[in-house]
Amino acid sequence: MNGIIQFGNKWVKVNESIFYLTPHALKVLKEWYNWSVNYDTDAPEDFRAEEVEYFAKALELLKPQSRDEASHYLTILENAFVQTDYKIKEVIDRIHANKSGNILVREL
Repeated sequence: MNGIIQFGNKWVKVNESIFYLTPHALKVLKEWYNWSVNYDTDAPEDFRAEEVEYFAKALELLKPQSRDEASHYLTILENAFVQTDYKIKEVIDRIHANKSGNILVREL
C-alpha cells in the first residue's frame, strides 16, 4: 500500500482524512480493499482511494455491530455507488460533513 490509503488497528486513513470504524467494518473494508487491489489491477490508486473514502464515511456513520452487518452495508454501498453513477458519494459526503460539523459545534 502506498501513502494514499493506510489501515490501522481502529481506523483507515485516506489521503489526510482518518475514519474510525467498528472492528467489523474495518475488517470488511480492508478485505474489500485487498480484493480490489488484486482483482482490479488497472484501477488507479486515486480512484480506489475515492471508493475507500466513500465506504469509510458511510461505515463510520452506520457503525455495523457484526461482520454480517458490515458486509451487508458494504454490498448496499457498492451497488448504490455503481447504480447512481457515483453520485451517491455526494450524499454521503454531505451527511458526513453535517454530522462532523455537529460534533465540532457540541465540543465548542
